[in-house]
Amino acid sequence: MTLIYEMVRFLQACLPRPMASISCIQPLYHHITLTANAEARWHAKQWLVQQLYYNTDRAFSTFPALDASDEFVECTAECAGPWIHISESCQVTWPYALEDIKQLFLHPDSQKLICFADELDVERDGNTVLARRMLEEKYPWHLLQGHFHEADRFIFVIRHLNSDEAGPSHGNPNFHEMEWIDVRRISPTRSVLRFLWHKTMLINFAKVFAKDMGVDISSQDAKSIEQEVSTFEKRLLWESQQQLMDQLAKTSSRST
Repeated sequence: MTLIYEMVRFLQACLPRPMASISCIQPLYHHITLTANAEARWHAKQWLVQQLYYNTDRAFSTFPALDASDEFVECTAECAGPWIHISESCQVTWPYALEDIKQLFLHPDSQKLICFADELDVERDGNTVLARRMLEEKYPWHLLQGHFHEADRFIFVIRHLNSDEAGPSHGNPNFHEMEWIDVRRISPTRSVLRFLWHKTMLINFAKVFAKDMGVDISSQDAKSIEQEVSTFEKRLLWESQQQLMDQLAKTSSRST
């Protein structure tokens, strides 16, 4: 009965956040609070990552039709009311086997690159990883990751949690993020990676964060903000995948 009660409480807390709808490709966001009860916590994490996993093909349905050898990166940002919605997509080809890329994403040393943080706490449970930066007072966060391996495909999903009852601090209640990374085998030594990110946050939060990153958009209009954010996020996405590939190159060179 405790598990049923905790799961019902968890699901009831996952209410949609009120925000203007701007695009049919934007996923429905929920305010996520992870329960502290151990058994319910495991089921909740599985439910959250499997929800993304089973919607992988649907999420990529808007991806441009490309050959496996094509590479591109794109980012769009749209302001709607007090919110800014960001969609990012990228496709690259890496000269590495699918299994090697899978091990890269599962390796503990990769968490710093995945989460863009030098210091973080990690909770591993089966095919899920909960990474959190609870000591960062200005930008605390909780990132739930899930990994799924098919015959010729590896899928890595991430979703931002707004709060965790087991942690000493809460995340941002007005920041929402979902990510999919779809890795497919091209040959025994080559793989194609597709990245898809959806983010929504308050424009005021984006202005503060941008200023901390050295970009002042506080006095700009909506179109200028969209352009600045798109440019920044596009560069960040491309650099992050490049850093991951560089990490894999270092790992491969040490093992040979």
